[in-house]
Amino acid sequence: MALRQWSSEIYTAEFKELQASTLCVSRDGQLGVLAGRRNLALINMDEPKELVKKVSRTSRWEVGAAQWNPSSQYSNHIALFCNDKIEIYIWDNSDFSTDEPIRGHTRQVSDIHWNYREPSLLASSSLDGNIHVWDLRDLKKPCQSYQTIIGASHIRWSREGTYLASAHEGDVKLWDARNDSAPLTYLSAHMSRVHSIDWSYTESSLVTASNDCTVKFHTVTGKSVETLNSSLSTSVPVWRARFTPFGDGMVTVLVPHFGAHEHSLFLWNVKNLTTPVHTFVGHRDVILDFEWRKCGAGALDYQMVTWSKDQSLRMWALDPETQYRCGVDESDLESLSSDESIDDIFDQATDALEAFYYDKNVTSEDTVENKSVKKVEFSMLRSGSVDRQASNVEKSLDSPVKEHSPESTMENTLQQEFALLDTNFNFLQVTDRDLEKRICKVMATTAHSRLLLLIVFPPTYPVNTSPIFTFLKGSSMNPQNKSKILKTLQDNAYQQVRRNRACLERCLRQLEFQLDQINQEAVVEDEATKNSFPFVRSSDYYQTTMSFGAFQDTSIPYPRTSGSRFCSNGLLVCFGRPAYQIKVSNTSEAGLTPRAYSAYLSTVGSGSEQDLLKPGLRPNNARFGNMHSMNLSVSSPNFPDVGRFGGGEAGQSQ
Repeated sequence: MALRQWSSEIYTAEFKELQASTLCVSRDGQLGVLAGRRNLALINMDEPKELVKKVSRTSRWEVGAAQWNPSSQYSNHIALFCNDKIEIYIWDNSDFSTDEPIRGHTRQVSDIHWNYREPSLLASSSLDGNIHVWDLRDLKKPCQSYQTIIGASHIRWSREGTYLASAHEGDVKLWDARNDSAPLTYLSAHMSRVHSIDWSYTESSLVTASNDCTVKFHTVTGKSVETLNSSLSTSVPVWRARFTPFGDGMVTVLVPHFGAHEHSLFLWNVKNLTTPVHTFVGHRDVILDFEWRKCGAGALDYQMVTWSKDQSLRMWALDPETQYRCGVDESDLESLSSDESIDDIFDQATDALEAFYYDKNVTSEDTVENKSVKKVEFSMLRSGSVDRQASNVEKSLDSPVKEHSPESTMENTLQQEFALLDTNFNFLQVTDRDLEKRICKVMATTAHSRLLLLIVFPPTYPVNTSPIFTFLKGSSMNPQNKSKILKTLQDNAYQQVRRNRACLERCLRQLEFQLDQINQEAVVEDEATKNSFPFVRSSDYYQTTMSFGAFQDTSIPYPRTSGSRFCSNGLLVCFGRPAYQIKVSNTSEAGLTPRAYSAYLSTVGSGSEQDLLKPGLRPNNARFGNMHSMNLSVSSPNFPDVGRFGGGEAGQSQ
């Protein structure tokens, strides 16, 4: 096992000896469990350098999933399943204990999930067509059972614990926890198998990811479920789609065998699904599981923990810029600055000023003097009484500027600058101008980030003394751009105050210009990402004539588009494509016979798979509109050899 730090945001720990297949994290984010067929290991998430506890398991079957109880009452309970049994482990701060496994299903268990409102309840689904709800207080038999007929592949309790959602092939059933006789509602969500279901943290909404290469969003209101128009369409099926515990974010992972060379996680803003907000790159093999970990007392202090088939554990920290792009409310980011005291801000400003003056081409004596001046000035500001300590400055330091800049002149200069400041900006908003404290606060907002800027004016400003620019907590711009902006502001201010000129408005104009450049670069980058992102399906995806095999379904035979069969009662049933679905092409590829289902979609004039199911698009004079029995003869200019793929009977006279 080795620990390696990739950057200030990513940590990697490798546990080759565990051969674990699933991961779960405790409620407080302090502990994590890695479970596999042979081992169950406990790790400290704050210091993932070595194992806290490791116990051996003897099982012929791999662990399908593990779930840590999310409540404080049962915070030491961990549930996992393998094959047809469920095991409950209890951590007592020194060792694991377990009782007899729960055997309530006759076939393989497919998923488990704890109830958020009733922490003693654990739901389990199986391929035997049943969903059982177990109570930790009595595990002899399930306290509730739902008859699903078709086995559920995935289940999730709502955050309020009222509803239970289950996935059955391409359908989703919603169950009321108080009524197990029948599902509350039934939703035909997808045209293929649903891989994942997740509930939103803030409202009653569902996200479903399917093998049909779509991720859809549904709103639950009482007994009705409405599918929203916004959806994510990809050319590769999504294996997991889960909401983030902050903002409007969602994390997706691709189906392993389809994206064999893409082992990344993609972070999206559900209100803007054009391009991913962020991509987490690093895993060298299939991502087996991921969860969110609480890593602080703040509302936005979260880390994402991932576990991969390469037996590596990675923790990803999200900076404020990424959270802002996920739709985190500005007031939540603003609250981050409350943890920062005014003394800390002044200390940072003083350090920044010292570093700035140190970089300038001045003599060593001047540098020491400037540093001393700034330290005394900021100590005056911390005390909040400039007038009371002005005489102390004159006594302690023989400043060459004090005789040319009386205090009243400095005060009047700053007051005039505040009064005459033009606040007509595109990206900037001056939120506070405090003449007594000699500070100015500015908030800047761009397409993907925002800045909270504090400007502090020393008592001797603007006579050869620059204001201090400091970014407050809650600023969501990346460190590279913040450093670039800070250096430019300091340079502009220095050029002005060395001529004893006020510099506030000039610096704000320069900041506006830089933000405009950064915003334009972000727009260009988004367009480039949108065009190069390999998993987003283009809008004209179905309109291309040579899209054969785009779904990687070349092994699926070309479907029958026409044919006839005799029923047991002697009637002849005929079927075929209506005229409006036959695409006439004059290209050189018109005579080729496609070999895949996606190729069939490319020949449909309506343009999409969903349009095939819309009866309203069928014209009145459709080819088989009023036909009971007939001698069928169908030919297609696109497919002269269509008889080899099921249309032979239809192409011959009966």
